[in-house]
Amino acid sequence: MKRYNFVVLLALALLLTGFQPAFSRADTDRGNAVPGEALPVELKDLDVQDYYIAYEAEPVGLIQTVIGHVVVLHEDTDQAYFAAKGDAIFQQDVLFTLGDSRCRVKFVTEDVITMGEETRIGIEELIDDQEMEEKKSTISVLRGKAMFYVVPLFRYKNISTSVETPTAVCGVRGTKFGVEVRKAGENFAQSKRTYLADASDSGFGYLALAQTDYNETETIVYGFDGEVEVYSPVDETTQMVGEGENLEITSIGAGVLQDTDPAVAEQFISNTEAPTPETGESSPGAAVEEQQGAAEEEAPATTDTGGTAIATTTDTGNADVTQNLTTAGITTLPRSGYISALLTELDGEVYSNDVYVSNSLQNDVSGEVTATSINYPDTCFLKGTGSGYEDDSVYLKQIVANDGTEDSGDLGTDRPIYHTNTEIGSNDYMEWGWWTMATAVEMDSTIKYLIDNKGYYIFGGVTPPTVVAGISGTYSGDAYGTYWTSLGGTDMTGTFSCNVNGTSISDFGLSVSGGAYSASISNADASFSNSSFDISGGDWLLNGNTPSGQSCHGSLYGPNGEYIGGAWGMFYDPTPASDGDETGAAGIFQGTKQ
Repeated sequence: MKRYNFVVLLALALLLTGFQPAFSRADTDRGNAVPGEALPVELKDLDVQDYYIAYEAEPVGLIQTVIGHVVVLHEDTDQAYFAAKGDAIFQQDVLFTLGDSRCRVKFVTEDVITMGEETRIGIEELIDDQEMEEKKSTISVLRGKAMFYVVPLFRYKNISTSVETPTAVCGVRGTKFGVEVRKAGENFAQSKRTYLADASDSGFGYLALAQTDYNETETIVYGFDGEVEVYSPVDETTQMVGEGENLEITSIGAGVLQDTDPAVAEQFISNTEAPTPETGESSPGAAVEEQQGAAEEEAPATTDTGGTAIATTTDTGNADVTQNLTTAGITTLPRSGYISALLTELDGEVYSNDVYVSNSLQNDVSGEVTATSINYPDTCFLKGTGSGYEDDSVYLKQIVANDGTEDSGDLGTDRPIYHTNTEIGSNDYMEWGWWTMATAVEMDSTIKYLIDNKGYYIFGGVTPPTVVAGISGTYSGDAYGTYWTSLGGTDMTGTFSCNVNGTSISDFGLSVSGGAYSASISNADASFSNSSFDISGGDWLLNGNTPSGQSCHGSLYGPNGEYIGGAWGMFYDPTPASDGDETGAAGIFQGTKQ
């Protein structure tokens, strides 16, 4: 288990000129071109060194990009130095960007911050607890502009990312948002104690940010992806800032939610942009080991560095915390995916009525997800709530069956879906498992429908289509499924593999078996439409028979297409004119790029 807890005070931002890149090498001119009077007031009494200063602690991240001049302050020792690309970040570090400068920091939790000029940030708290599947961070900003990228890794079940300003902001789960803290007009009231909205899975609470002596400020929150929850303690209001919106919060309360002028949004992005670094950089622990020697080489013999760097690489649970989030830059990945289901009909006897599979990406945190009938794709479907519905309670909302002649209507919250404790597996960007429902749906006095054989779900952070186009490689992994029986189904497991080449898929195959049953797809192909693909052609077999209907859809997952996954289903009816001999199977597949 890796766990990091840090508390760092924050304050105000800076000024300066100079626009030249710096890199973490012993021969790098880190900052001696900066005159002392150009430093922010917090650093004027300090001797800011032109070499890396080691620190005796575990690193929590790396500086990936420096443009211009950036100062790192080890606040507990009052030691400061000009930063360079590759420098490790530690507990109680405070980062300053000077005039015409930019900085990009990536943490062991994979979250990223890019800082505009004259900005100061610090880390209030950072928890990376992989045993408890929790990540939590609190970052303070008292002046300047910063963009926050919260990456929704699926190895974490509880994710909370918060930003404190003289007002408080909480970015929840997978979110990209911007924060600007600037001096307010003279008409604003005296600075008040402010609070942080903590919207983690454990509940909603408030953390106090101590009153400061800085000039009165106002905060502008910009939504880019996902939503940001903003709390104002003055008027005790909470507002959600979504994509393309902004909210101004001052010491006299929160303003009115507004649409962001596209030109303003583009300007904010430009003001905080720090280029994505090249791949292949070292992990935080490895960076410290490398910089231990560099620090000794750069520092004069009489200089006390204030600590000894760690000489061993730390296993952070991320093989490379400097890995690009996408080949084109950072993006937050929406939680999307697919579901499959086996519909049982109760009509005096028990029948396999139909198989349902999502034929397009479903947003799992939206109000509903849908799977389409194999037998009647134009008229029949199942609809359920996404996982973000009503505090993660999930319900089957509607069943339409038998070519549209049977429609349950809106079921509301009367038919809960059970999959809370039935997760099969997960990785950084995906999770998958099975689900059933316990209570039958009555269509009329004689017909009832039930999902008592396992249905399946697979959701995660889907790879952007612009990235998919450049991906080639072989994927392989596991496949899962259930063969329909009147006694609740027979589980099947097996393997999956395919080749991806840009926007096409070839040699797609999966094979599952269990008990006396089996299902397989071989030699199939597909093409991507945006981020989703539809498997076609090939050889399909259900317990040795060619199915009368089939469906298989999937996507790549992870910022660089690290994973693949989707849902499949087959239906077999040897004698369509009679009931009782129909059967079907449904499942999911997932794999890793080799």
